Amino acid sequence: MLKYLHCLLFEQEKIDFMRKKQINAEWQQYIRCDGLPDPRVITQMNTYLHLWREEGKCDDDELERRCCEALPYTPLQVQNYNEVRLALREQLSQAIQCASYILLRDMEHCLKWSNIKLASYQRSFNGLRLNIWVAIPLPTRKPRPIEPESRSNIPLSSR
Repeated sequence: MLKYLHCLLFEQEKIDFMRKKQINAEWQQYIRCDGLPDPRVITQMNTYLHLWREEGKCDDDELERRCCEALPYTPLQVQNYNEVRLALREQLSQAIQCASYILLRDMEHCLKWSNIKLASYQRSFNGLRLNIWVAIPLPTRKPRPIEPESRSNIPLSSR
């Protein structure tokens, strides 16, 4: 019986500890006041993703900002992101593709040229490293055009 009471007391202490820990995490999120959603609240995360989809800007600086905001960095946040992780993964993937596309569209200014045939881009974000290597094809030399033979050398058929 004493063992049973000791076990109940331990469970009650554990529940109290977890409740205090959650209240403290909620308070820390509240006083941070950074405009980011609370990862424990699915509706806030869905709203955040919806607003992100609606925003048109998507370059490498925006990608860096989104990586700092969206990627979880504590085990508790990783656990809380599980419900919206697929939508978050899709949105980050689209942001990476869009930033890469914008970088490749302006290769002359954004990429570092190692030599005449190779250009690269490297940048580290929070939890992500974006590396782009581009092999630049050199223009091929066109063969010299062959001049057509003159028509006077072509025998005429008699019919």
